[in-house]
This record gives sequence, structure tokens and C-alpha cells, in this order.
Amino acid sequence: MVDSTFSSAFENNFYLNTEFITFCQKVTGINKVMPFRDRYFILKDKNISIHTYNSEELKMMKEKNIKFFSVDLKNNDTELNPSLMEYPILFYKPYDLAYKRFDKTFRKYVGRADKLNFTTKILRKFNNEIITDAYKLYLQHMKRLNAFVFPKTFFELFIKLPSSLLFLVYDKNKLIGYSFCFENKDNLYTSIGAGHEDYFDKYINYKLYHEKIKYACKNKLNIHMGLGIKDSGYNNFKRRTGAICLKCSRNPENDKLLKRALPLTKYTLIGLTSRFISRILSKKVIFTMMPFT
Repeated sequence: MVDSTFSSAFENNFYLNTEFITFCQKVTGINKVMPFRDRYFILKDKNISIHTYNSEELKMMKEKNIKFFSVDLKNNDTELNPSLMEYPILFYKPYDLAYKRFDKTFRKYVGRADKLNFTTKILRKFNNEIITDAYKLYLQHMKRLNAFVFPKTFFELFIKLPSSLLFLVYDKNKLIGYSFCFENKDNLYTSIGAGHEDYFDKYINYKLYHEKIKYACKNKLNIHMGLGIKDSGYNNFKRRTGAICLKCSRNPENDKLLKRALPLTKYTLIGLTSRFISRILSKKVIFTMMPFT
């Protein structure tokens, strides 16, 4: 049974907007877009929009060998066969009610972070100095994760979109955390973000999420928290905010391959290789990672 609360978060889906589609074309260099069912768009063989596709649409995409990522509108934590990939959403509530949904750990560390007098800003237009500072943090974060990197132009194009905003946290004049987001009608979509490693013990990641939650509560927004892997530390962190992780389905369904590949990402050589490839073939790597949040 589909929960109407779950489905309502996809009624005004930013990932179906031409603004997002145009952004995807620019960062991949793929100009040819194929329409599908009048409201969906395919780049090459891939549906780049994460959405709640119905059974007929899923069947048609499979028959046409279109790759896709669909949100199934079921709580992944209560499913007998949960999906490996899941889609966390923090559904809108007034702040006092949202605060009550925080788990004890999240509430405690948010309180400690708030006592450190960090300042928060929201950027809504391109600023080269700020994007450069955020990109430095991004590179440090991806090296720490031993992962690929997107080029700086990706973030420059991101912040120039009408629907984009960038949450920033400062310790005096030092940027210590950032989070790129999209805002569309009644939804806030979190994308790439990170905190400075020197501030992990000062709860910078809790501070970042708390600021986004306060903003969403003030503006009556659901928060789409991006794709994640079930039982990963990052997705469990999102659960602490009161988020519900929705079950997902994909084509091709390659959970077994993904589970085997994940341990390899811990090897330094794999990280060095992926970052090298992503620098010289940035547009192809971005396309490979689609659909992304």
C-alpha cells in the first residue's frame, strides 16, 4: 500500500524539470535528449530523473533497455526484502515536532554545535571565491573517501541555476562546511556537501544538517536527502534526524555486483585511479554516476 505522505513529496519533483535536464546536459556534454511519455527525458540509454514511476512506465523502460532509478514509496526498514539503495526523506513538520523526531544522539550533538557560535550563510548566486573555498573542502572530502571527483565547473554550473542554494558554515572567516541544494516548491533537495575534517569533533556535520532542517521547517519543505546505501553510516546518520528511507528499484538491478565492488573502494590505489580517470574523463564519469542527487 502506498502512503499518500510518501507520494506527495514527488508531486513537484525537481528532477523532472527542464532546468535540471538542461543542467545534466551541460555537465555531461550530451545534447541529444529523447522524450519518454512526454514528461520524462532520456540521455542516451539512461533516464536521469529519480522519480516514482508506475508499473506500466517501469515495464516500458525495461522493454526499451532504458536504465532508471525508481523510488517505490515503501519504508525500506519495514520491507521483508529491502533494497540495497534507498532514498531518505525528512517529511515536513513544524520545527518543534521535527525536533522531537531527532534521536537522542542527534539532539545532543546539535545542542553542542550550537554552543560553538559558528555562523551560517546561504548563497543563491555565483561567487567565485566561495565556490573555490567549497571546492577545496570537496577535494579533501573525496580524497578522504578514496573516491572520484567532479570538476569545479560542475559546482559553478550548479550554483548558477535559479533553483540552487548553498548552505555555508563558518568559524569566523574560515569555511568549515557546505551543502549544495536545490529548492523546488515544497521540497528541498540536498546534494554534495561536507564538513572540514578538523571540525568533526565539533559536530560540523550535525550543524550543517540542523541548519537545513531549520530552513526546511521555516519554509514548509520536505527534505530529499539523496541516494544512499542501506545500513551505511551516512544513511543511519540521516535516520537520526527522523528521516524515512524509501525502498528503491533499478534497471539494471546489480546489487550483487555493487556489494562486491564496495570493499574495493577502501584500497588507496583504487581511489587514486578513480580520481585520475575522473579528472581526464570528467563528463563521462558524471554521466556514469547518473542519476545523482
